[in-house]
Amino acid sequence: VKAILEPLYRLEQVNTVPELGGPYQGLLFTSRNGAKAFAHLFGIPDLPCFCVGDSTASTARELGFQPVYSANGDSQDLVALVQQHCPASEGPLF
Repeated sequence: VKAILEPLYRLEQVNTVPELGGPYQGLLFTSRNGAKAFAHLFGIPDLPCFCVGDSTASTARELGFQPVYSANGDSQDLVALVQQHCPASEGPLF
């Protein structure tokens, strides 16, 4: 039996830049590709970055985001991390 690996999807970078809006109190990233796409489209703003896991956080740091926090888990862990650092009264997150 021979296994064949085939990707189920293909990532494509868009070149149109949506409006960032704001002001935001921080950025949420749930994937390395999300951090890369954001940096490509918007650059690296001076905002704290909250990442779902260590791999995403590592990529965000490599791209130049600072400070970077990792929830080291899943979406529920990310919510808990954000609640520790970002009061809802301070504004939205991107």
